[in-house]
Amino acid sequence: MQWELLAHNPQKPAHPVLQSSGILVKLQDQWMALPGDPLPETGADRDGTQNDAKELLTRNHPVLMLNLSELSDPALWSFLLRFVDRNIPALARFTESLEIEPDGLIRALGWKAHYRSRDEWKQWASLSEASEQLYLLYDFPLNVLRLWDRIDDASRSQWMDLWKARGFKKNLVKEIIQYYHDLSPQQRQQALQDALEFSAKWKARSGSFPAEQIRDQLYRQRYPEISGLQEQVFQLQKALPGHKKLSYIIPDHLEAGHLDIRLRIESEEDLQELFQLVLEANRGGKIQELLKLIQ
Repeated sequence: MQWELLAHNPQKPAHPVLQSSGILVKLQDQWMALPGDPLPETGADRDGTQNDAKELLTRNHPVLMLNLSELSDPALWSFLLRFVDRNIPALARFTESLEIEPDGLIRALGWKAHYRSRDEWKQWASLSEASEQLYLLYDFPLNVLRLWDRIDDASRSQWMDLWKARGFKKNLVKEIIQYYHDLSPQQRQQALQDALEFSAKWKARSGSFPAEQIRDQLYRQRYPEISGLQEQVFQLQKALPGHKKLSYIIPDHLEAGHLDIRLRIESEEDLQELFQLVLEANRGGKIQELLKLIQ
């Protein structure tokens, strides 16, 4: 490993390179990492002097010269990752293209290097460009990106446009991918159409876009039986004795197997009044009905 100063702009390489900031990295016979901004086209005056101002800005940039054998060192990768983009699909493609062991890089990323992580590393390298874009946007794990890879290009493009336009949060996008992947082709087509129509109709309204409603639509299509139970639970919940200091908390997706009751007690009178309301709900059998549905 040694340092040099960049004397002139490198030609754009034909092979893919990693993106970096602050430094350039070169192996013996090829560039490994270059700044993320496109390299400027350079020209020269008749006397041979470079006339592109951007060319002058890259002069004397530090270039780290490496041997291929050094890429097995986790400490070297830990240093490189300060400057090289932490783009896991691109990093995996890089090591696979050079047919080098990824263990040093895997350890530098904070993962354990063993047969399973090496197999997953190959899967990272095989992800499509669409999944790489999704990773860069949301930093999803491999299992979510694999699901995304199995969805057709046209649908992925429309979903991405919707998520970007409406500012979907990471957790909602993850759930949408999981539910959408499990639908039949016909259900997928209908679900995407419903989501786009819902978004289009919201244009004239004010306030934040209710992205969770699109997630809920997909959930109902993916789990119609549970959705039916949820409606029954909702109706029973509405029929329970109400009070502003008394809440009946239904578990998400009816999975907890129990019902939480929250009381806000500010006086002895509150305790007596709220306790009587809970007893009333129990005597009416509605709590027992709820428990049967969520267990």
